[in-house]
Amino acid sequence: MPNRTSCFIRSEGPDRQSVVKAFSWLLTNSKPLGFIAVHGFGNLDGVIREVIGDATVKNLRRQGKVIVSGVEVSLITERKLIYDGKNSPMVAFYPDSKFLDEIDSIPNISAMLVVPWLFKEVEPWIRAWNASELGQPPTTPKSALLQSKIVEQALKGLTSTVNLSTGISHPSDRDAAIQMFEILKAAGEPFSPDEIKAWLVGKGGWKATDAQEVADIAQKVIEGRRLKTDTRVWAHNILEIWEKDAQRVPS
Repeated sequence: MPNRTSCFIRSEGPDRQSVVKAFSWLLTNSKPLGFIAVHGFGNLDGVIREVIGDATVKNLRRQGKVIVSGVEVSLITERKLIYDGKNSPMVAFYPDSKFLDEIDSIPNISAMLVVPWLFKEVEPWIRAWNASELGQPPTTPKSALLQSKIVEQALKGLTSTVNLSTGISHPSDRDAAIQMFEILKAAGEPFSPDEIKAWLVGKGGWKATDAQEVADIAQKVIEGRRLKTDTRVWAHNILEIWEKDAQRVPS
């Protein structure tokens, strides 16, 4: 996924000032198109309706778009997703982690601002994208996304093996992910589903929905669950290869 400006507002619940800031950001950055994403029409009521007005909400509900200050603002919902962001910005209001993955996977969104309902729901997304708080300078990551450089080399190998347009939907790609985590676990290399997903999205260019599927496999392997695979994907000495590649990475 190409580079994208990612930011958030540090708030929780129906905060009027956050909604005002978010719409101001959207209109400022939309030339001439912008998107707002909500779970469903009901999320437009309350504080959002108070800020943008009844007429604007009615147009969004009926037509899926509205013209505001010369900007076309289009609505995205869980039931009405889009498949191309047309190099335009988006504000996501109150997404849970599943909906955030879905809209985060939309290609060609030029910039994304998230207004959380529960801040913990968006923290993994913030980490994956190294998102900045709106109005604050860009942040420097406090720590590496992964605990192990060997795990990072393994993920690079997985990323180069699979077709990123389809994730691990192909059986051989799923086999590759399962076997990779089993090899890493047997070697005692530390990894967690959250950090796997963060790296795949932030560094590997995976769609968030596909990265979540890989993270789910990581969790099952950590739990010791038996996952069926058909054929061996990796070379017998792949762990040694990952180790040597990791040694070449500067500290």
